[in-house]
Amino acid sequence: MSRSLALEEFFKLSQVVAVSLLAGCNSIIWPDGDLDFSGTHDAAASTCLGAPFVDDFEAGPSPALWDLFSSNATVDYDGGTLGLTFVPTPALNVSLRSKHALDMRGRRVWLRIDTPPRADTGTKLQFALESSASVGFYMELISGSLAGYHRASQADAPSYDFNNVPFDLSKHAYLQIRHDGSELHFETSGDGTHFIEQGTVSSPQLASLDAIDVQVFVWGGSSSQTEVVRLDAVGGTACN
Repeated sequence: MSRSLALEEFFKLSQVVAVSLLAGCNSIIWPDGDLDFSGTHDAAASTCLGAPFVDDFEAGPSPALWDLFSSNATVDYDGGTLGLTFVPTPALNVSLRSKHALDMRGRRVWLRIDTPPRADTGTKLQFALESSASVGFYMELISGSLAGYHRASQADAPSYDFNNVPFDLSKHAYLQIRHDGSELHFETSGDGTHFIEQGTVSSPQLASLDAIDVQVFVWGGSSSQTEVVRLDAVGGTACN
């Protein structure tokens, strides 16, 4: 399928979703003008061409928005959350990655956590904007501690923009990555309305934001305990 036909099909789908909302469905919410799901990699295309979203996983991640990969972990959608169960076996992980490259300039994306990884298991949750493998901007929760970093190339070590923040679900249920002007902000919130800045990244590290993927990655860390991590929603808001 050509890119133009693929885009046409995508926007037809978004119209169908909008109609379904009017009929009472609530698993995906599409406000006016936000994240660019057009697939364009034109650095000059700074307008909001696609549709913003809140995907609340009511029936699982929307296949129009995400590619879901699971290595041995069990995935469920009970209670309007995305549940990830890790049993005492190595090499367990789940990846939720945006199906299209996004133009994130002047925009934001957030993850809402329902049940975080336990502090005593070593399970790691990562929320990221990633331009290629291990290259991008990352918020990471492991062993009860929250950190944010960026990496310009696979050969580089992570450059931490904040580190060792004790995780508190009442304060950090929302992890947000937001671009504004010449800075990218790592932010947290307990209610999704009032966000606290934890760290920033400045230019020139932001060159890849015109075509970048949103990713949620969870690695199971325990060799002796079963653990369940639950994610409540992923969303974005209108252009700044």
